[in-house]
Amino acid sequence: GDETPVGDSQFMTDQASQKVVLGARHLRYMLNKPLKVLRKKELFQFEMDGIREITIQKGRGRMVLKKEGTDWFMVSTKQKEPAQTDKITALLTALQTLQVREFEDEAPQDLAKYGLANAQTTVSLRDEKTTQLELLFGNKIRNGVYVAKQAQKPVYQVSAHVLDQLATDREAYLKKEVPPVPV
Repeated sequence: GDETPVGDSQFMTDQASQKVVLGARHLRYMLNKPLKVLRKKELFQFEMDGIREITIQKGRGRMVLKKEGTDWFMVSTKQKEPAQTDKITALLTALQTLQVREFEDEAPQDLAKYGLANAQTTVSLRDEKTTQLELLFGNKIRNGVYVAKQAQKPVYQVSAHVLDQLATDREAYLKKEVPPVPV
């Protein structure tokens, strides 16, 4: 509503009750934005310590990483091999902090348009019980990539940098043994 003649306030109406109240003038500028600006930009919320398995499917490549106690292992290779915890922490951090750049389509009719009908890259995170999160990565666009959560409608655009973290080759996660230094 209008600003009051005195002070730093303005008239506001509660639409439900139709009561007129006074509110801080700066609220008008904070709330007078498009809905997309006010939306939450974090794509996921998960507890990193609760993740017990990560599956990355990229084209024909597949990597399965499992956590036993505090250690991570590659189990998609011929034998169970120790994995680098810091690399896996970086991957989980990249996914947890992934920000939506654009809300592309709330109810897409054709996921193929975004490269998500048969996504070339998928990431699944599991806790002790079930799949906690499954992401589909589609076509790249500019310096972004289309993303959708499995079994959910919206299509988002996120930074393509997250794709750099999604390796499926053994060497990317293999724990390197450092030989002892002779004294």
